[in-house]
Amino acid sequence: MASRTCKDCTMCCKLIEIPSLNSDAGKWCKHCEPKSGCMIYERRPEFCQTFKCAWLAGYLPDEYRPSKCKMVFSDVKDGFLVYVDPTMEDSVIERPDFKRIVKLLGTKNDVFIVSGKKTAKVQFKEKK
Repeated sequence: MASRTCKDCTMCCKLIEIPSLNSDAGKWCKHCEPKSGCMIYERRPEFCQTFKCAWLAGYLPDEYRPSKCKMVFSDVKDGFLVYVDPTMEDSVIERPDFKRIVKLLGTKNDVFIVSGKKTAKVQFKEKK
């Protein structure tokens, strides 16, 4: 797979809270120019420098590029966080492809939906 870059995707700048920048989850960071990039790129915080969403890391196919699906997937110690645009938080679990995404990520652990200030654990019922 070719190396991926953020290019015009800036969804993490909207969906993820960055306390060192006083940036709230679900709202555009004041240093972000949507679809363009970070205006303080050279001096951005360490979190921003090291963050790689699951799409950028190559875990997900192109259709799950955050700027296309309006979600940012991030692996954490015990599972995955799914940062969701607050305008679509109610429908994300109902998306027909949501379980497919979780399967692609290969997690058997917890999946948490993060939308603005709200976080919810997703429970999948096992088929018997």
